[in-house]
This record gives sequence, structure tokens and C-alpha cells, in this order.
Amino acid sequence: MTTMRRTTSIYVEKRDGRQETVHLDKITSRIAKLCYGLDMNYVEPLEITMKVVQGLYKGVSTVALDNLAAETAAYMTTRHPDYAILAARIAVSNLHKQTRKAFSDVMTDLYEHKRVTGEHAPMISKEVYDLILTNADRLNSAIVYDRDFSYTYFGFKTLERSYLLKINGRVAERPQHMLMRVAVGVHKEDINAAIETYNLMSERWFTHASPTLFNAGTCKPQMSSCFLLTMHDDSINGIFKTLWQCALISKSAGGIGLNAHCIRASGTMIAGTNGTSNGLIPMLRVYNNTARYVDQGGNKRPGAFAIYIEPWHADILEFLRLKRNTGSEEERARDLFYGLWIPDLFMERVKDDKDWSLMCPHKCPGLHDSYGEEFEKLYVKYEAEGRYKKRIKARALWEEIVTSQIETGTPYMLYKDACNRKSNQQNLGTIKCSNLCTEIVQYSSPDEVAVCNLASIALNRFVNEDKSFDYDKLHEITKVVTRNLNKIIDENYYPVEEAEISNKRHRPIGIGVQGLADAFMLMRYPFTSPEARNMNRRIFETIYHGALEASCELAEKYGSYETYEGSPVSRGVLQYEMWKTEDGKSVVPTEQWDWVILKEKIAKHGVRNSLLIAPMPTASTAQILGNNESIEPYTSNIYSRRVLSGDFQIVNPHLLKDLVERNLWNDNLKNRIIAQSGSIQGIAEIPKELQDLYKTVWEISQKDIIEMAADRGAFIDQSQSLNIHMAKPSYAMCTSMHFKGWKLGLKTGMYYLRTKPAVGAVQFTVDKTALRESNRANGSSLKAENQAAGVSCALDNEEEDPDRPSNEHFCVSGKVVDTTTSRVVARQVYRKATQSCETDTKRPKYVHNNMAASVSAELNELDRGYVDDLHAQVNAKLPRKVNSRRAFAYHNLKSFDVIRNPYESLPLDLQETLSPRPSNTGNPNNGNRWIIYQEREPTEEPMIILGRVFAMENIIAEQLMKAATMVEERLDQEIHDIQSLDEDGLEALRRKRLEEMKQKQTQKMEMMANGHGKYEEVPDERAFFDATKKSDRVVCHFYQESEMRCKVVHKHLQKLAAKYLSTRFISVNADKAKFLITRLNIRIIPTICIIVNQKTSDYIRVFEELGKSDDFKTEVLEARLGRTGVIDYEGVNAVTGMRGGDLRKGAIKGAKKIIRGPAKYDNNDSDASDDW
Repeated sequence: MTTMRRTTSIYVEKRDGRQETVHLDKITSRIAKLCYGLDMNYVEPLEITMKVVQGLYKGVSTVALDNLAAETAAYMTTRHPDYAILAARIAVSNLHKQTRKAFSDVMTDLYEHKRVTGEHAPMISKEVYDLILTNADRLNSAIVYDRDFSYTYFGFKTLERSYLLKINGRVAERPQHMLMRVAVGVHKEDINAAIETYNLMSERWFTHASPTLFNAGTCKPQMSSCFLLTMHDDSINGIFKTLWQCALISKSAGGIGLNAHCIRASGTMIAGTNGTSNGLIPMLRVYNNTARYVDQGGNKRPGAFAIYIEPWHADILEFLRLKRNTGSEEERARDLFYGLWIPDLFMERVKDDKDWSLMCPHKCPGLHDSYGEEFEKLYVKYEAEGRYKKRIKARALWEEIVTSQIETGTPYMLYKDACNRKSNQQNLGTIKCSNLCTEIVQYSSPDEVAVCNLASIALNRFVNEDKSFDYDKLHEITKVVTRNLNKIIDENYYPVEEAEISNKRHRPIGIGVQGLADAFMLMRYPFTSPEARNMNRRIFETIYHGALEASCELAEKYGSYETYEGSPVSRGVLQYEMWKTEDGKSVVPTEQWDWVILKEKIAKHGVRNSLLIAPMPTASTAQILGNNESIEPYTSNIYSRRVLSGDFQIVNPHLLKDLVERNLWNDNLKNRIIAQSGSIQGIAEIPKELQDLYKTVWEISQKDIIEMAADRGAFIDQSQSLNIHMAKPSYAMCTSMHFKGWKLGLKTGMYYLRTKPAVGAVQFTVDKTALRESNRANGSSLKAENQAAGVSCALDNEEEDPDRPSNEHFCVSGKVVDTTTSRVVARQVYRKATQSCETDTKRPKYVHNNMAASVSAELNELDRGYVDDLHAQVNAKLPRKVNSRRAFAYHNLKSFDVIRNPYESLPLDLQETLSPRPSNTGNPNNGNRWIIYQEREPTEEPMIILGRVFAMENIIAEQLMKAATMVEERLDQEIHDIQSLDEDGLEALRRKRLEEMKQKQTQKMEMMANGHGKYEEVPDERAFFDATKKSDRVVCHFYQESEMRCKVVHKHLQKLAAKYLSTRFISVNADKAKFLITRLNIRIIPTICIIVNQKTSDYIRVFEELGKSDDFKTEVLEARLGRTGVIDYEGVNAVTGMRGGDLRKGAIKGAKKIIRGPAKYDNNDSDASDDW
């Protein structure tokens, strides 16, 4: 008889309230039952059980146990994607045990829902509820619950967080219930169509947009995604009526695009008050706060407004700075999104380096109501009449645009003339803006709010097992989607009357795609290969033809849309006939579909919809279906994604399948891919054809991406959400990219400019030992470009042989380099990294993996606190002058020079600070010399690496061995102590660690609430005094807007603020702080004032101290701040012989003065507690 293993004294509370002793075999058995169809060579149920056991406590519920098991499996996704499937199955099974099975029963619960007061508050409409009860048997039997288990964990948690309806905060629906609710809510009495839609959605052929999934079948079924508004009028009534509309739409989960071209510029006369206008910026701050307050449907998604203006508006320069990270808060509105509606004339003037005139729409009416030749004539006329407010060089404005895009990713770029010339709504009037995501291009006016209903087709589902693509099935699904979206127009709830008027008159819809990259991978086509480009074009030709055909069939049955006459389609002109190729030729469709017959049918019956195709971002719905977003390439093959529903590890399943089939997948390879930020380029074991197939977007030419957008654009009658990715964008690169898109005739030139972070996240998942062994075996070096975000950075372990060459990766000043080099230099650098070993346990925590960043989602692991303690203890034994943020490094060294002063290129006062002081007699550091290792590669930027080589090598080796032995003995003892703990002891340790983690997180949140982690301007002197009282350490930059060099300081302090969370970084406009300027004796701008414990500690007169040049590096200012002790700096200052703690103590002792603010800022009656 088999004895079932159990954990003593720990019981679980089952869902029915009974208590039962925990049995490990039961947990393992439950997990194993859900592993059907998974690769058991990689998935280990017992290992998950053992990790789950670590989180057990008395009285834990089975629901919590399942959640913990699912989370544990999810965090193992980087081992194999099957863990994500297993995690989802555990979570889905858990939900199934908590919810009712029958669809009609769940809908009854939702309909009969009551508030706490007892008031009836149905969550679905009576009409839908009655239909469900009438057809209960048929609908219940149509549902296939096993399809819930096909979701990934990421997809399921996204559904659970925002999409499944809840009763009193508890999820009531299963995913299949939601899909059937949506299908019935869309089709109402047409049960056949509802079941067809349910099956296609549950089989993941397509999905409706998020607002449809949120609201279909409910009491207010607002199923539309996009709303485009025009400002009612340039008046108080018009501005706030428009704001009211925005609030109502956002409340109903709609995203908003608003054009503000008509708002008069700042300084323009207001006739009604004899005053002058404040312009766009103060108004937009009001809209910004509304977006923050009114989210999309009650905490489902943040409210989102995109504001569009044309570049001739006189407030354009201030508009471009609204999302910047620095500057006065009164001139920023960072929660809005911004887009430019660009006429061809502006692009021409930039190209020709001509002047550009900025105008006020009040003085120069009609500009936003015209396009093309009409606009150009009117604009030139106003210029000739001298009506402009300001004239600047077109390229000066262009530079501001590009600078903003590099810093914030916006503004969006849409080309006004292309959007109007190629629109089927051009007969309605001038189109003035796009939507939040730049794929919707529709006419709006004060009387009409443009609306669009969206759905996306999952392209990967159409790839057959024989690697063929089923275009006929795609055509069929497109027609179903078209019919569905037409039903939504008729059944929709409209938050404002103007939206209903517009949508029912013009009946636009937006059909998009997701999983294009997945489809290419399944077809074995590299993303930009000729085969992929041909398939890209054929896919959108098929979708456009299918949508037009279905729309024509609906028109035959119900009639064409109200404003059909006069549109290009009514004249026989389809979208592809409005496009030209790059060489000026007409676009000719393939012979796959009979366009002649279709045009004959349209001429006879018309079409039901004015617009049809609009590839949208599909951010959330692609997560749900487990596909890559929209038309995008993969950004990484392994990455972590943070969304509202949590943090998730994502692995490219197609790549992993290929690697497993070739018997290549192992932990070493996984670690190397993670170390390369999800890239597989340059890994010798991976075949070239796989490296080509699985290139990330950072390794694909953006020129090809833009050309593919133009290829498909000929069959897209709205527009497309086109992101541009540049790892390290520059002015020249961005300019070239924008002009390429404009010349190709794109409507949307750019949605977001996506860039790589300067510093990647900490990679706790990388096994450093395995990585080093793998690199050593291959003898290969990874290219720095592929490592720029998130490559592991660490010093060698103490135990390793100092005589071997090192292949470890290090960081110097944020640049990652590889360290394959000669045995001699490796030995020298290794010994430098192990000198001055001490046992001071008060050193800052040593993070093995990176230059310093936020701890990843793996902090949720129960043993993370203990591991951090061990890291800190090991770090305490490392050299005090070496740390992971500023590791000593070398890179393919050809030679090195011995010199006396490595700082001779720096300003004199910095040379004095950084030069080594004379050593005391008997100190083993006597006789040391400085060396510079300088890279000799002519094709790359020279890199200086500083290090010391000490003569006392034997003493250093002895110190190293002693320190390593001490560390090892202490760790062995701690491990022994933990292993000897009983269950209560382990529980106490676990709770202690969790409490420590909570305290750290609380401290971090408090600091962030006080403004730490960002660089921002304080509006007045009172705010300055408040900041210095709330924060022990403050860096304050006194600047003037007229002083251009202050922008350089802004840029550096912005970087440092994000890096040093414990210090508050602020700026003060010297023109608004006369008292402070006088009291602190600020005579030079820019000046940085250092405040420690509410006392001035030091002043940095930036350009006098750090050199006269504007191009000094952030690291130089960082080192100077480190001298003052205002930041927890362990870099260059360590070379002086002072530790961070000693440095800060010295800085505080040197505090210069205590300053008390003027009486009007003194909120404390006691002088004793008021240092300022």
C-alpha cells in the first residue's frame, strides 16, 4: 500500500469551506493532469510542486494554491513556452472550479445582480437576457469549454483582469461565456450568425476590439473603439462642450482623436474681454487632467486623448514640448498624446531649406479646412499679406519635431494631403485628424463625431500544415467580420448624439490584422524577404476585396450608405487606383481576385460602408490570442512584458519549436539569447536560415518596413498604425525615414518612434556560469549593438583561475563591450578587480547582473530577499574601489599605454579631485602606477578604461584567498542554519523576508510619491522649500529659459534622476525665484545647488567647473555630484580612495549654511525645526 506524502501541521481550506491536510502528491497529480500534450522533456510538475510548497501556510485556500502554482509555472516560461500553457491551464481550471458552467445560468446571475443596497442593477440588458433564455439549450450546447485551455497564461490573465464580467469583484464569466455574450450582443435574434461568430472567435480566427468585448450584451453596449472630434468653436462654450464630449466617450471606453487647429494662438486678442488668449497649452492641460480622471470604462484602461495640430499653428513650438520630461509643469501635459497633421508644403520647405511662417487660425482662417493646392494658395496669400505671427526656418521647426520624437516617441506623423487625396470620404469635406492610434482617417466636424468599430483577423491561423497560405479562407472570414461590424453600427450605444449621426450616415468600419510576423515565421519567410513582401501585399489585397464584396452584398440587401454618392467608389475609383509606386507607375492588383466583376457589382448596388480597412495596434487582443501585434515584427525572442494584469515572460514559440527539433535548446542557449536582449544573431550553433527568419525588429531595415507599409497601403482605405524602431535614433536617421515615408505616399508616416533604453533591466534569470562556459567553448564574442539593452554585466567570481582569459561582459559608462583578450591583460585586470579585499558589511548591495536598474518581476520569488542578502555579503568582500555599475573593462585590445596622468583631458579641478593621493608608508598600494587601456579599432569610438596594476601581486592573491575563504565559510554556516530550521522557523523566515520586501517597496513608493526618480521643475519658491523638507538629499538646478546651455544640464540631470532614486532632482526658474537667487548668492547660470539635510552643501557652476564645452559627458557631472555625497555614487570617486559612505560624511560636515525661507513660506511656529 502506497503512503501519500504530506506536510505536517499545514492544512488547506477547500472551496466548500472544508479543511484538509496538504498532500504533496495531490498537488503534483493535479499539475500533471494538466500537462497533456506538453513536452515532458522540459516540463517538470514535481519541480513546480516543490516551489509551491515554499509558499504554503496554515489555512491557505485551494484557490490561492492554484494561483501560486500558475504563477510559478508562468515564471518558468523562459525555460520553455509550454510552461506558459501549463500556467494558463492551471489558472483556467481554477476559474472553472469557481464559476457556474451553464452559459444561461451565468447570464441569469449577471442579470439578477443587486447592489449592496438591494437595488436591482443588471449587468446585461433585458433584451439580450430574454434572447438567451429563449435559446438557452441551443446556446449552452454550442459552447466548447475546452477551448478555454488553449489560451496562454498571459492571454488568460489579460481576459481575467479586464474583460470577464465580475459580480462584487469576483469573476463570474469564463472566457467562452464572454465570447458567446459578445456574439449574442452583436447579432441579437440571428442565433445562427451568433453561433457562427462564437465558433470563429473561440477558434481564434478573429476577435472584435476591446470595447466590443467589454460591453457587448450589457445595458450600455458601447462597442466602438475610436472617436474623432473637431473642436466645436474657438470659445469657452466650444472648448468645454468638446471637453464634455471627450469625458463621456472616455467613460464608455472610447479612444479619442481631437483636432485643435482652430484654437487661437497665445497673445491673440479676445474681442469679448479686450484681453489676450493664453493659447493652446493651458487648454490642453485641462484636457490632460480630464483624461487622467475619466478612464476607459472604470479602471479597465487609462483614458487616452490624442491631440492633432498643423505645423503652421503659432503655438507649435510649445505644443512639441508638452510631453518632454523636463521644463515647467505649467507648460507640460504628459498624459495626452500628440500628432502632427502635416501638409505637403511644409515637407517641401524643409527639403528646400526655406522659411516657414507660423500663423494664428483666428487671423488666418480656412487653413485647416483646406488641403492640397487650395491650402497652398491660401497659405502663400497670408504670407504675402504679412498675417503670420512669426517666421522661422522650416528646418529649425523640423529639428524640434525630431528632437521631441527622439526624447518622447511622439508626435505622430500624418500627412494631411495623402490622407485627404486617398480617402473615400473626400466628398464630405476636409479630413482634419486621425485617431488615438493613427489608423483611422475619417471626416469630423462640430456636428459629427467620427466613429469606427474595429476587429482584427489572426493571420497565423491561415497557414496550413503544408506551409501554404489559405487566401480563400481569409476572404471568407473577412466577409464574416464585415457583416459583424455592420451589425455593431446598428446595435451600438453611442455616448454622444453627434457620434450616432456620423456613424449611421457614413458607416465606416476598420478591419485590421494581428500575427503577420507569426504567419511569416510559419511560412518560413524572413520578414522582409521577397516572398514575405509578396505575401504581405496579397493578404491585404484579399482582405480589401473580401470586405468590399461583403459591403456590396449588404448594400444590395439594405442599400448603400447615406453619403455614398460623390465618393470615389461611387465613381468607380477604388483605393489602389489612388496610389502610385515609387517610380510613379499605377498600382496593379494581382490576378488572384476578379476586380472587374466586383466593380460592376458596386456600380449596380453601391457599398454599405464608406471605409473598410484599418490595421490597428491590437495590443490587448493580440495578447489574448497569443499572437504578435498587428503588422509588427517581433521586438525580441525572449522578453518580459508589463501590463495592467501583471508581469509576464514571453518566448517566441516558433523559434523554440525549431530549436527543440534541432536539439539545440538548453539553459546555456537560453541564457545567451537573454544576454543578447532576445536576439539570436551571431550565435554559432543556430543555423543561418534561423537567424534570418527570427530577426528582431532592431535587426530589420526600417526602410524595408516603410516600403512594406506602402505595398499594403494601396489596399488600405483608412490608414495603418506604423511604428518605427531605431535602437539609437539620430536627427539624420529620423529625417531620412520621414522623407522616405512621405515620398512613398504613406498616410501615417509614423505612429511611435520606438527606441532602445540606454540601460537594460536586471537579468536575474541568466546563469552566469553557464554563460561563461558557453562563450568559452565557442570562442565567440557578441556584438555590442545586439547587447545594448540588458546584457549581463558582472565581475569574475573570486574562485576562478586568474590566469585564464576572460570572456565576461562588462559595462563602462553605459556601453557594453566584450572582453575576449590576451592572457596577460586578462590577468592584470582580474587582479585589479580583487585588490583591497575588506570585510565591511555596510557596503551597498552588489547586484551581479547589471549597471543598476529596477528589480524585475522575479522579486515575487519567496527566496529573493535571502538571495539579495547573500549577494550583499559577497559584495562586501569585493574590492571597495570596484562595483558592478562601473566595472573595469577591456575590448579587443591591440595595445596599452602607461602614462602618469589619465585625467589630463579633464578640467583642472576635476584632475585634482580624481588624481590619487600619496599612499601611506607600508600600504601595499605603494608604487602603483596608472595605465590606460585604449581600444585601437579605427571603426569604433575610442573607449578609455581605467585600472590600477599593483606591484604587490602576491599580497593581493593572499588577500583574495582569505576573503574568498571567509565568504565561503560564512555562507556554508548560513545555509546550514537554514536547513536545520523546522517548518515554523521556515515560515518565520519567509514572513520576515516578505515583510522586508514590503518595507523596501513602501520606501520606494514614498520616495516616488515625493517626486524621486524623475527630474522636474518646482513651480515656485514654496515648492522648493517643501521639496528640501521632504527629501534629505536634493539636487537643484537654477536655470533661465533664455540660456541655451541650461538645456544641456537638463538632459544630464534627467538621466541621473532616473538612476539615483534616493535623491530628489529639481529645477528652479531663476526668473521666478528672486528670493532664493539673492539668499543663495546665485550669480552664474546654470548653477547646481546641493542640499543635504536641508543645508546647502555645495555649489556646482557647471560650465566653469566641468569644462567650457557643451558636450561633456553625464559621467563627469555624476562624478562631481558624487564628491558632494548627495548621490549614492560608487564610481570614479572610488579612485580617490574615499568610499561612498566616507564621501557623504565628509560632504555633510562641509555644509555651508542654513537658510530660512521668507515668512510667507514658514508653516512651522517653531524655529528650532526650521532649517530653511
